[in-house]
Amino acid sequence: GTLHTAHGEVPTPVFMPVGTAGTVKAMTADAVRSTGAQLILGNTYHLMLRPGADRVERLGGLHRNTFLNSPKLLDSVMRLKREPRLRFAGQVTGVEGYVESAAMGLLAGRFAAAERLGAALSPPPRTTALGALLAHITGDANAETFQPMNVNFGLFPPAEPALDENGKRPRGKAKGPARKRAYTSRALTDLAVWLAPKAEAAE
Repeated sequence: GTLHTAHGEVPTPVFMPVGTAGTVKAMTADAVRSTGAQLILGNTYHLMLRPGADRVERLGGLHRNTFLNSPKLLDSVMRLKREPRLRFAGQVTGVEGYVESAAMGLLAGRFAAAERLGAALSPPPRTTALGALLAHITGDANAETFQPMNVNFGLFPPAEPALDENGKRPRGKAKGPARKRAYTSRALTDLAVWLAPKAEAAE
């Protein structure tokens, strides 16, 4: 298909190099041009540092980060609701950060592989980082106000810290770390359960 943007049309699939600090590493400008790349992704933070906001503005500026309204458009396994043969992954789904983008790519790949093999693969539990972020972009977030998001504990279902040796809830400075331990230990347990059937099937 074709990607329609406010600045032109791009046939897909498309090669989009990432230009950290305004350059594609290990490639000259001519080499990038020879790939036929029609757009380059730029990291605004790096570009602000070097070459700087003034030069970026003088050269025409950057276009707004593009992302899907995923809560409205994608189903729970990252397929386009109106065209289920299409699946999206990475930053375009409305996640922020390298780890989050890679995580969505990992999930999309697992979902696609399972579908191709005729196997059932449920989404990861919402109590895990993978599941919480996936749930956020595919339905939990308000489609009217949806914005890209990093994974954070605010996306997880609440978790109660374990009682201390006196049978009391942690208080004061101990409360924050105990809460994080509760979230992470639950996530690791639930992720292991989600992964277990696949590990057994591989054996």
